[in-house]
Amino acid sequence: MKNKTAIFGIIAALLIIGSTMAGIIISNQENNNSLPKEELVSYFAETASTKFINSIGQPIEGISPPMFLDLFPNLREQDLDGVQTALGFYKYENNQLVYKESGPQIHSAAYAITEEGFETLLDNLAKRFNITLKSKNSVDTIMDKLYEEPPGSKELSFRTIEKDTYNLLTLRSQRLVTSQTEWASLWARMQQTDGLPSNVDFNENMVIAVFQGQKPTSGYEIEITKIIERDNEIEVRVKETSPGPNCAADTVITSPHHIVELKKSNKTVKFIFEQEIVYCN
Repeated sequence: MKNKTAIFGIIAALLIIGSTMAGIIISNQENNNSLPKEELVSYFAETASTKFINSIGQPIEGISPPMFLDLFPNLREQDLDGVQTALGFYKYENNQLVYKESGPQIHSAAYAITEEGFETLLDNLAKRFNITLKSKNSVDTIMDKLYEEPPGSKELSFRTIEKDTYNLLTLRSQRLVTSQTEWASLWARMQQTDGLPSNVDFNENMVIAVFQGQKPTSGYEIEITKIIERDNEIEVRVKETSPGPNCAADTVITSPHHIVELKKSNKTVKFIFEQEIVYCN
């Protein structure tokens, strides 16, 4: 009897694996099917916009082309040449990206990228990456390449000073601290206790802190996941986690934060946020 049960269990497992593999194969085949250009553009616009919203948030005035530069490390200003907006277009000339108005900028969404703009951007990227636009897979390949680190980029090491779920700062914010005076002032606003959690040599190092703001329950978290140095800037990637509607969370006020120390730099610091919702059964 035990042998029969074991055999049935193996068969069931093989059936599950087989159906899963079949689903993956069918999905891959569907994504590789040739599609009309307008469907590829719509898929590209939806994918790029979703990634932007999940990472940075939903802008009230719509997504303007330069906003994508803050999200995709391998997107260049040249890629935005000719990209149309609601009331104008972007032009790359004299080694810089400039906005050309086609009429009075009568509303706040004037700079928002249009469907035609997404088509231009997709064509520019396909040309640079030498990719033939045929299927969803070709669009996915372009999206993957946009996340590749350009030559000359390097990941920086950092040390966590403190990562906790409570402080006295109630607003979502980011801080770059480059002096002992700033460090002492920030810590005093965060805590009710005297003293600093760590001595920092600000002749050699600097502090970066991210605060998620006051939250009504547990289950929230903010974390600096990666810091990347480029030719003209330091990019700080931050992951913010929130509990889903079905998650059991304690009804307690929290204020998650993460503070790190790294080598001092005079380059501009840019923060890139990724939003993640944890779903519970």
